[in-house]
Amino acid sequence: MAVSDVFDPDGYPYDQIHVTGMSAFGHHGVNEHEREFGQMFSADVVLHMDVRSAATTDDIVETVNYADVAVDVVDAMGDPALNLIESVADRIAHAVLTLYEEVEAIDVTLHKPHAQLSVPFSDVSVHIRRIREGNAAAEAVTPQPTTPRPRVPKPVRQTQGTEDAVRPTVKPRANRRTDSATDGGVTVRTVNRAPAAQPKPKPAPHIRPGIDDKPVARIDAGSEPAQRDPGDVVMLDQVPGDPVEVVLALGSNMGDSHGTLRRAISDIAATPGINIMAVSPLVCTKPVGSPEDTADFLNAVVVAWTTLSPNELLTAIAAMETGHGRLRDMETRWGSRTLDVDIITYGPLVASSDTLTIPHLRAGQRAFVLFPWAQVRPDAILPGPDGGPVSELAESAPDRNGIQWLALDWLSSKAPTHIPVAARGGGA
Repeated sequence: MAVSDVFDPDGYPYDQIHVTGMSAFGHHGVNEHEREFGQMFSADVVLHMDVRSAATTDDIVETVNYADVAVDVVDAMGDPALNLIESVADRIAHAVLTLYEEVEAIDVTLHKPHAQLSVPFSDVSVHIRRIREGNAAAEAVTPQPTTPRPRVPKPVRQTQGTEDAVRPTVKPRANRRTDSATDGGVTVRTVNRAPAAQPKPKPAPHIRPGIDDKPVARIDAGSEPAQRDPGDVVMLDQVPGDPVEVVLALGSNMGDSHGTLRRAISDIAATPGINIMAVSPLVCTKPVGSPEDTADFLNAVVVAWTTLSPNELLTAIAAMETGHGRLRDMETRWGSRTLDVDIITYGPLVASSDTLTIPHLRAGQRAFVLFPWAQVRPDAILPGPDGGPVSELAESAPDRNGIQWLALDWLSSKAPTHIPVAARGGGA
């Protein structure tokens, strides 16, 4: 991220440290849906400071630990909820300037890629710069208008959950330098923060009259329940009155599987009626029920909100699979796949037809679904008679020893980096 310079008292530009792509889940926004259900935000920061001493001594004490900065940025980016991303960006800047006396100025770019817009878009972001109070040299090079822009008073709008202030009271860490008597020169305001709103229990989807479009024929692996309720077919065709949380499981073991899964995430995000809320870490898993020479799978889980009916969602993901070269008529059961996308849950719905079973019939026995799902939703519950807490089901899954974690940042990195873990789960 290219940013303009901030200058020291001698007129030289400060050095810059860039930390980009930090993400956190929050409930920021003026939209009631955003407040209740939340979404992912990401931030990029640029720290303006003098790093010459650190470069000469090669001592981290002479600079800031950007690992600590990242943690503090993520903390400030999360809840308590605020109405505006401008306020969240300001909270991030204030926290960093308060905690790190070496930082003379900070640029913050806050991204809200899942904002509630009525037109196609890829991102919404705000960029701010904050300069340490009392830094006359830095302030001197900041363009100032000749005439202050008048403030236009606006009516006060009461919004449930709005805080009295946007900046947090910052608590110093034990392992951080805190020898500044003035708290780094930043004036810290005492804030009476409203407690974070507790998430409301998710109601069952409201059903309204359905549509006539029928999904392409598809039977998910193992979805042959002993008996079906005729009403299930109607339920699977009906559109929810409110957005419903869905869980999708993605897998691939043919070709550039990493690239295929990344593109599949983009395809899901671009699908009208689907709003991605969280994407799990990437895992490598041993095939289940396949010949021994079958290649390992890469798997991930997506948590999203949808306004599509279950069958509309099925049609959309089947089209994605076809677009990535999957030919169902030529496949063997549990064999290799260019791309496999399964609907694991659709809110609390339990229903089955000849083409779709929700929840996925064997989801509670598949570690390659349960482990990554638990990473992004630790308190998730798999509905249905064979369901239960996802984290507990993951630990007891029969294929849990076949899983290996690959990467947390796999959506932004060019290739997954293997990360060994003590706990393993199952796969593909």
